[in-house]
Amino acid sequence: MAMKSTIEKKVRGYHIDYYGHVNNTRFLEFLEDARWDFKEKFLNITDLHKANIGFITVNINVNFLSPATLGETLEISTSIKEIGNTSIKLEQDIHSKSGKHILEAVITQVLFDFSRGKPVPIKKYLNVKNSGEKR
Repeated sequence: MAMKSTIEKKVRGYHIDYYGHVNNTRFLEFLEDARWDFKEKFLNITDLHKANIGFITVNINVNFLSPATLGETLEISTSIKEIGNTSIKLEQDIHSKSGKHILEAVITQVLFDFSRGKPVPIKKYLNVKNSGEKR
């Protein structure tokens, strides 16, 4: 079973900019919310927090494909693209419920031990079985 999560987000008035569509910065918030959902499903966030370990985003690559407008319900999916020693690349997609492809993104994060000030191996904390792990 692949590691994938999907959340829904309804576009509200406060997501909309002067041009009548979701502002690009709001999409970054939507993506982050979906990444938290993914991590809550596949990681023990409480244990990581207690150990002072967390993810640092080191790269965000976003392709904006279509606008999202007021009232649309968006489906935001997150899955693993690649796992390195201390980093993970997550693929994220946003589609409207009507099927319109809104956005695609690849986010690179490093698992970091804040007490020691250095990255830590990710496989110790993530179940990578059948996840598309890069070998």
